[in-house]
Amino acid sequence: MERCGGARATGAWSERHPPQSVPARHADWSPLDSCLLQHQVPDSITHNNMADDEAKRAKQADIDRKRAEVRKRLEETAKAKKAKKGFMTPERKKKLRLLLRKKAAEELKKEQERKAAERRRIIDERCGKPKNIDDANEALLKRIIKEYYDRVLMCEGQKWDLEHEVKKRDWEISDLNAQVNDLRGKL
Repeated sequence: MERCGGARATGAWSERHPPQSVPARHADWSPLDSCLLQHQVPDSITHNNMADDEAKRAKQADIDRKRAEVRKRLEETAKAKKAKKGFMTPERKKKLRLLLRKKAAEELKKEQERKAAERRRIIDERCGKPKNIDDANEALLKRIIKEYYDRVLMCEGQKWDLEHEVKKRDWEISDLNAQVNDLRGKL
């Protein structure tokens, strides 16, 4: 059997193989492909090619199997991490914080409204309703003024009592602080 591989290098391909004996060459065929078409290929070469193909397939199958194992292992670790994370993912934590802030703001607003209503109620209770003095005669005006005067006296008396109580407690606090400091110094 003659060698076809050297024909390309020498340029003698067309001399040894006339164009009518070679089927129309495909654009990507090599001279070796044409040579194989023309000559009988020994069975040993064909078996080697088949063995190479089977080896390649076996190698590719082994690579695919290893990839599948790695993929499976990664999926298992991802599932394990998800299981470890539990219910509170970072997104859920962020959402929960936002909801808690909104709830706290609503509660604060309600508390402020409740305090304002309580303040208004106490002021109305302490000061009383305004008196209608437009149509009042002299006796009615004297009675209204006397009520206000008595109320002012009562409020001033309560104020003096509270101030006196505050001064007394301040003195007691300072006395107790002095006693504590004395005991610390002795220990």
